[in-house]
Amino acid sequence: MNCGGNSGAAKRARDEFGRACEIYRALGDEPQLGAALSRLAFALILLGRVEAAMQSNAEALGLLGPAGTRRSLASAYAMQVGVEARQSSPIALRNS
Repeated sequence: MNCGGNSGAAKRARDEFGRACEIYRALGDEPQLGAALSRLAFALILLGRVEAAMQSNAEALGLLGPAGTRRSLASAYAMQVGVEARQSSPIALRNS
């Protein structure tokens, strides 16, 4: 799946959330890193990178479980449902 005319925006979002992840990782800020990783997963889904999204969100859940806010954790779980749905969709299966 790509996001049509918005693929440039999705690529910029991926790049910016990737940079945010680098910063939060360097700072050791696990709750913010987890939130950024979950949002990165969304950008990756828009770009059709389902496996990368799965990895990013799995790391987010690992960080947010013990240390995250309820809202960030709920968002990461919602993203996980979306990632899993994309992973098992006929389009994703055809592209793998």
